[in-house]
Amino acid sequence: MLKLFKLSFVTTVRQKSVFLVLLLLTVLPFVFLQMTNVEVDADVGGAAVAQAVWQLAWVAACFWLVYCAASMGGEHVRSRLGEYFLSGGVTKSSQLFGLWLTTLLFSVLMLFVTMMVCILAAGPEGPVAFRHWVVLSLQHAILFLVVVSAVNQFVIALASRFGALVGYSGGLFLYLCGFYLALILDKIVMSKDVAFQDALYVLLPHFYLADLTHRFVHQQGALTSVEFFGVFEYLAGWSLLLSIFAYLVFTPKSK
Repeated sequence: MLKLFKLSFVTTVRQKSVFLVLLLLTVLPFVFLQMTNVEVDADVGGAAVAQAVWQLAWVAACFWLVYCAASMGGEHVRSRLGEYFLSGGVTKSSQLFGLWLTTLLFSVLMLFVTMMVCILAAGPEGPVAFRHWVVLSLQHAILFLVVVSAVNQFVIALASRFGALVGYSGGLFLYLCGFYLALILDKIVMSKDVAFQDALYVLLPHFYLADLTHRFVHQQGALTSVEFFGVFEYLAGWSLLLSIFAYLVFTPKSK
């Protein structure tokens, strides 16, 4: 499993896209800051940087990490690496875990850069406000990791069985449902009482709950323990469902 993890990690790093993503996460928030009225109102600077870096992190997770996961899952089967490791005694679940571990490491690297920019460059003055800012950053990072790691595992499994294109499309569709379709249905359900729409709204993943960017922008502070664990339990439940699906669908060899 460790050999597979090292191989997939080195292969992705050699493409150098990870360095570009980390560089953009570091630089672009300050580029976008110049597009605000920070010279007129200096108070918007920290919120603007925090908003930019977290939204960039979500965009990178949605497009770049899904692409990496789909490429790894599809190539693993296409190149017959899965069959090779299977013949060497590496089980199906261990291979899935090894590939997923690579995407998890990239997610952690992205989070590290994001949190450093958010805390060191955008943190507010005052010990109480700064403490809330740090706690909120940690809460956001945990929820981000719960969602992103589960989607990546789902994409790897889907790509291994149906190809990289299907895996990539499936990951994008899952994010689309979790961030946009669920919010659209929320507005419809609030205005109309239709059983089918209510059922669909309940069944959709509400991944938007993991995005706490608005709390940085509006200076709302960290979530309470009850609020955080409520959201965490819901997203962890979806993460478990996606992990079970990934285990059932993943295949190390072409059919």
